[in-house]
Amino acid sequence: MPLRDQGVGLRYAEALFGAAEKRGVADQVSDDLQSILALDEKDSSLRRFLESPAVRDDAKQRLVQAVLGSRAHELTMRFVLLLMHKRRIGHLRDAIAAFKTLMEAKRGIVHARVISATGLDEGEKTRLTQALERRTGLKFLLEPRVDPAILGGVIVQYKDQILDDSIRTRLRDLRDRLLAVEA
Repeated sequence: MPLRDQGVGLRYAEALFGAAEKRGVADQVSDDLQSILALDEKDSSLRRFLESPAVRDDAKQRLVQAVLGSRAHELTMRFVLLLMHKRRIGHLRDAIAAFKTLMEAKRGIVHARVISATGLDEGEKTRLTQALERRTGLKFLLEPRVDPAILGGVIVQYKDQILDDSIRTRLRDLRDRLLAVEA
């Protein structure tokens, strides 16, 4: 999918988020969307059926109502039907991802990439999360990465911030200070 098309899912997600917030059902709609995503990841036949130009719209609508009707909030079902009606069902996954991001922002959750020389155990992740939360007042979801080149310590990247407490950076800073003394 071209990069410019990702904005379509975001626009639909923003509209859905606004409607869900106004009705006080954002959490339920979020759960519904995550269930749809999980279903699609397990078996993409529903999405392929809904995207197929060979299938009549009334058959698609009946299937959506049968699958979501008793399980999902009415707003979620109407959202999926709207995407179908507007021929935007191919953007459903993008819309779900964008809605999840909007929900996380509402909850004050920030994704942070954490780079370490070796994998972090659960205790280290917990201590790092708590330290970040105390320092910033935000809630963090860590996305760990391993990069042996940093030698030790961690680099945390979130929003537009980089907190670099790696051994590689400390050694480089020490070298720079030593070279400055020689000059």
